[in-house]
Parts: sequence; C-alpha cells; structure tokens
Amino acid sequence: MLSLFTLCNSFVPSGRFFYFKPEFPKRSVYVNLEDTSLIDSLEEFSGNSELKLLTHLNAEGWANSWLLHIARENTPFFPENYYRDYLNMLSVASSYTSKEYFYLGFYPDGLRNNNGPKYIGAFKLLHNKRIFETIMLMESPYYIDESYLINFKYILKNMTDSSHVFFKFDKLKRPEQMRYYLEWAHM
Repeated sequence: MLSLFTLCNSFVPSGRFFYFKPEFPKRSVYVNLEDTSLIDSLEEFSGNSELKLLTHLNAEGWANSWLLHIARENTPFFPENYYRDYLNMLSVASSYTSKEYFYLGFYPDGLRNNNGPKYIGAFKLLHNKRIFETIMLMESPYYIDESYLINFKYILKNMTDSSHVFFKFDKLKRPEQMRYYLEWAHM
C-alpha cells in the first residue's frame, strides 16, 4: 500500500496539456404546426407501448435480478425451468452482443410493470434471408398468474409482417424452451 501511495505522489507533470473544446454553431429549428403533411405521414405501430427494445445488458440484469429473487428463502417455490431460463439468459446475453441480436421486453398494458417486463426474448435477425428468429424466452417470476405469451407472439408477428420479414421460432424446440414453443405453435 505504501508503494502505491509513493507512486501516486511521485508523479511529476511534464509539458503542457492542450484542451480542445469543439464549437458547434447554434441553429434554431422551427416547426410549422399549420402544416399537417408531416404529422399525417407518421405511422403509429400498433402495440408500441407493449414491446420495448432492450440491450443485452438489460436482459442480463433482469435475468440476474429475477434469479436472485426466486433463490431467496422467503419467496414461494418456483419450478426448475425458471432457474434454467435465467441461467441460460445470463449466458446468451453475455455472448450474443453483436448488432444482429435483439432483446425485446414485453410489457402488457393490463399489468403494473414495476418489476420489469413480463417476458424477455432474445432474437436474431438474419439480414440475407429476411428472417427474425427467436433464440430463447424467459418469463418474469413476478407475473406468473396470467399468461400473455399469445399476445407477445401476436405483437411480434404483427411487427415482422409489417416489416416484410419472416418470423421463426423453431429454436424453441429445445427441452428447456419447449413450453414456449408449444404455446406459440398451437395458438
């Protein structure tokens, strides 16, 4: 510790430091509210309040938080598949970080979403084939009373159809994700 202290105090500044602060010209933006062509050209996506784009860090953070919540002694018993989902999302979110991977959170309108989204999904966009592929899903332990999985699929399907992209969820056929696949396949 003493050597660190002497190292920090023995720094001798040398030369000049140049600080560069770029100057940007200030511009004023005027919007003519009488012109309705701009307002009429905007399209509102249906379901825009329920589907939120997350980062891989958000997905990893929610998985970690939910895992700690269900591992506490004072929480009720949770099936083993919740633990697997959260641990899998921790590994997926830390490894799939490039720009072709997306993490979407589903916040249903009827729920009070103080503890995060109802579902988080990891998706991959295959640009050349125009495929939006589902990698995995996980459900929040706070909202397990009702299932909104069909609504989540409907909004994703609507989004991909309006974008002229194919929606695939075949990667959910793995044993740990089979319950999501069966509910989406047989709706």
